[in-house]
Order: sequence, then C-alpha cells, then structure tokens
Amino acid sequence: MLNSFFERGYNRRSALGLMGVAGAVAAAPASARRSRRALDFTKPEDHLRAYIKMSASEEPGAETFLVYEGMTFGVTEGLQMQPLYGMLGFSPVRTFVLPDGTWQILGNEAAVFTDLATGQVLDTWRNPYLNNRAVKVWHLRTGPINLPINPNKAISTGGWRLLRPSSYGTNGFFMPFTERDGDLIITLDAQATRKNKLDPAIWKAESTGSTMRYSEHNTWRINRADVENSDMPSPPIFASWHTNKEWRPWMLMGQRQGHIYNHLIAYKVASRSQAPRVLLDYYEKNAPEFLSAPKEWTGAYLTDWDHFMRNRAPITL
Repeated sequence: MLNSFFERGYNRRSALGLMGVAGAVAAAPASARRSRRALDFTKPEDHLRAYIKMSASEEPGAETFLVYEGMTFGVTEGLQMQPLYGMLGFSPVRTFVLPDGTWQILGNEAAVFTDLATGQVLDTWRNPYLNNRAVKVWHLRTGPINLPINPNKAISTGGWRLLRPSSYGTNGFFMPFTERDGDLIITLDAQATRKNKLDPAIWKAESTGSTMRYSEHNTWRINRADVENSDMPSPPIFASWHTNKEWRPWMLMGQRQGHIYNHLIAYKVASRSQAPRVLLDYYEKNAPEFLSAPKEWTGAYLTDWDHFMRNRAPITL
C-alpha cells in the first residue's frame, strides 16, 4: 500500500503521491526544538513541509512507524463484492533534508494478510473463485524505498494521474486540501496505469495481464497548529484509504474478470512494539529487515512484485 503513496506528489500538471497516517505524536528531543512557524500555502516548500510531518517526521533521521489495517474485498461482474481476508501493514520511515531543500524519504513496508474469523496470519488461503483451492499466501513487502522530493521540482513516477485536478497558487510540490475547524483535510483521488512486471506468458496463473491499473481514493485529517508547531515534528493524523487494485499474484487468478478493493484506516504508533503483534511475530521470524527504516541512501526502490519474483516461481493451475 504505502509504496504507491510514496510514488506521488503534486503540482498543477502531475501527481507524485501522498501518504496518510494517524496516531501517536513523536516528540522532538529538546536539543532539536525550534520555534513555531506559520504555513504559507502559496509556497511549495510549505506544502512539502506539511507532507513530511504527516507522512513521517520533520526531525532528520528520526524513525517514524506507520500502521494500517482493514479488509480486502473481491469485486466481480455486476459489482458483486465478497470479503476475502484482513490486512495489517507496517512501515518504518526515516527522512533527511539536503541543503537545497530536497527531502530524502527512506522506508520499508511490511504487511500480512489475515483470516477474517480469527485475525491470525494466513499461511494458505482458500480462494472462493477457484472452487476453494488452497493457495500459498505471499505477504506484502516493499523496500528499500529511496525517494527524493524537492519542493520546486515535483516529479511524477509510477504513471499516476490525479483524478480531481486542483491548484493552490504553487507550481511546485502541491497537496490538495480544505480547512475545517483548524484542521487540514486532504482528499486524493488518483489512478495509475503501468506495465506488469509479471509477464503473463511466463506467470500465467499469477499475472493479471501485461498492464495493471489502480485507483486510490483517500482522505487525511491533521491539525494545522500541530503542523506549524516545530516542537511537534510528527503530529497525529487520521487517514482513511480506499483502493482498487488488480488481483494479487499469489491468489492465482490470472486474467479472470474482477479486482480487489481495500478499505483501510492508517495511523502512527510511537514505537515499533506498538504495531500489531501478529504482524511483528511474522516478520521478526521471516524478514526482520522490513521492520526498520534504512539509515543510508542508496537510490534503490524495490516493489512487492520484485520481491515476489525473486522468491516465487511460476506455477501451473
């Protein structure tokens, strides 16, 4: 999930991404405290400052922990919807600022898919669209994520297109928002079309085709005074995420009609230990490197599809 948010930022012509979270405040050390600074949303650097405080921390090098949770539904012909499995995600993020104002985002993402009845991590899952065939679950992992964002050089990656165009007097990095009762409310609707890394001629059961399409419809709410308060580098925020995505490769749906719909909430936690225990247990045993944010910039960006291809082989239905 979070990798797609990292991939988009905004100007009047293109979209680069916005990641939303909610929860506990990460306090800055006393030695790093600064005075309050008001936001001027005619300036792209203030749009970017708000984004960094929402999605991570304004304190360079500080590690922020993001959690999301919810449910995945299957959507087939005639908008028939069926609950499929639960989803718990965790993303440690670290940021650094360069002299020219560019922020470097370094992160990982780990998620598990869970049984709807017990909440336990799934090893195998019975696919109702394949006559309840038991399929081996691949739990989502993305990283390392290395993404630079310059306030005056907003870029577009991943083929994302903003579905609700808007402007706010800036030609650089931009976040579409309204203000209500002292809170900033950011609403994002975007769509992406990209080449599928899983060649359908090779990954016949796993690939949904040569092209993948996504849409995301997400809302965040954060207190403006918290964003302006330099003693609060990582304020609390509430986020609601709604996404339409292709079938996941491990579901073995191939190019069957339909897609998945995720309904999630997201928030920050003060420490790694406050993430869902079942998620931590799984990754501490299987892939602990995804539970910490990278400390050094490498420029690498590995998606869940990259890791899937490295760890799985095509199968025959």
